[in-house]
Parts: sequence; C-alpha cells; structure tokens
Amino acid sequence: MYAHWEADRIPVTDSPWNATIERWQGEGMPVGASYVDFFGLDRIESIGVDNSPRYPRQVIEQTDEYVITTTNGAPRSRTGSISPPRRNLWISSSRARTNGAGPKHA
Repeated sequence: MYAHWEADRIPVTDSPWNATIERWQGEGMPVGASYVDFFGLDRIESIGVDNSPRYPRQVIEQTDEYVITTTNGAPRSRTGSISPPRRNLWISSSRARTNGAGPKHA
C-alpha cells in the first residue's frame, strides 16, 4: 500500500472484545499470544489526529453554581449543575429559540 502498488486483496483484520479473547484462550489459543499472530491477520496501525481549530479557552460566565467557557473546538461548554429556577429559565429560553420545539420535560 505504501509503495503505491495495486492492492492484491482486502486486509483481514478484527478487533475482538476481551470476552472473545478469553473464550479463544479457553479453546486453545495460548494465553499471552497475540490474536493477530495466532490467526494470521494483517497488522493494522492507526493514528489519532486532533484537527480541531484550537481556539483559546475563555470564561464567558462564572457563578457559584456553574462555569460557561469556550472550548478549543466547540463554541461553549458548561460545567456544574442547573438549579431548578435556572433550569426552568433555560428550558423556556430554549423553547423560545426553537419556536417551541425545545425540551418538553419542564
């Protein structure tokens, strides 16, 4: 693949649950053996990439009950609890913003 040659087949891979590996060990796969090697699967590696915009984090509002901040990728993040009076205000303002289609569990 990395030599840019035509592929001769589709890779054979798997990502079993721990319970599946334990069952295979009970059925004869040696404990500590790699299931990839034991079953002759193709080795696949992955790389996780964070491509978020990485905006600086800023506090928008802070009270004794909660903090609203910007995050590196999302516009806002809220931590803390919503007390019942503020929760009802949030629900009513949400309904107003969504023309009545907001949360119905007030």
